[in-house]
Amino acid sequence: KVLIFKVTSSKQIGSGHIYRCLKIAKRIKIKKIYFFTNNFKGNFNFLIKSYKIFILKNNENKFNNSIDANETITYLKSIKEKKIFILDNYFHNLNYQKKISKYVDKLIIIDDYLKKNFCDMYINENFYSKKISTNLFLKKNCKKFIGPNYSFIVSKRLKKIRKKKINLFLFFGGYDLNNLSFKILKYLKEDRKLYFRLVLNDLKLKKKIKRLNIKNLKIYKQDVNFYNILRYCNFAIISGGSTVWDILYNDIPLITIPTAKNQIRNLKELSKKNKIFLLYKIKNKKNFNNFFYKSLVNKKISKLDISCIGIKKIVKAIES
Repeated sequence: KVLIFKVTSSKQIGSGHIYRCLKIAKRIKIKKIYFFTNNFKGNFNFLIKSYKIFILKNNENKFNNSIDANETITYLKSIKEKKIFILDNYFHNLNYQKKISKYVDKLIIIDDYLKKNFCDMYINENFYSKKISTNLFLKKNCKKFIGPNYSFIVSKRLKKIRKKKINLFLFFGGYDLNNLSFKILKYLKEDRKLYFRLVLNDLKLKKKIKRLNIKNLKIYKQDVNFYNILRYCNFAIISGGSTVWDILYNDIPLITIPTAKNQIRNLKELSKKNKIFLLYKIKNKKNFNNFFYKSLVNKKISKLDISCIGIKKIVKAIES
């Protein structure tokens, strides 16, 4: 058996797709693992150091599905073993899925949108309050893993370390393109009751933030174990990616600021059910500070009961 991940990352796309795939790769018993990816600007291919990488020639801004499919199929034909193909990116349409499925033994899709697909196994960790139409799944025997109980949480809850100050967890994806971390720190830096714990990958932004001269701030590299930081935290402000589930699983109240279109529907659903505080945009200091301090004292937020065994179930289903 060969397990193949088809995944993309860049400044615009972020690192989330690669991290999800790596979580599966590290837990699966299949020995041969390949990554098909691209050299998009600001990619995170350096994270895939332990696995064989095939670089495809497409351009992020002028992505051509047909060229990509043909190049992928050429590689697939050269692999003689049984092939499990995991697709985790947004470039590939239904036609692409149908083409690829002829050359693999099992096609698996990891998705954040809910759209028509042609796969043997479908994974979507987002929160859905309404029943999902079966018409979306064109393969009759498609195995479905949908909802937060199938999120990519990889660690059990750690014991909290109590702190006198409010320890604020901040993270806005692989690249904080909107400078959200800088704005928030600038607006809140005078509050001595806060201690900031920021996960940041961008070195330029890190230098800019250091010039704010905030003593009650610790900056971590992105490859850090998030759970070790979350032990100290009792509030979070993040974008709307997969980290949402890690925060909710650890019962930490959070403000989410969406940084991508695919995050909005999920965050709206969670906000309606009073699971998160949703802020669409930071307008100015007054606007943000009002929202933050109101959220901080709001006791109406309700817990979302999430399992941490979703990843185990997913891995088992891939192997079977």
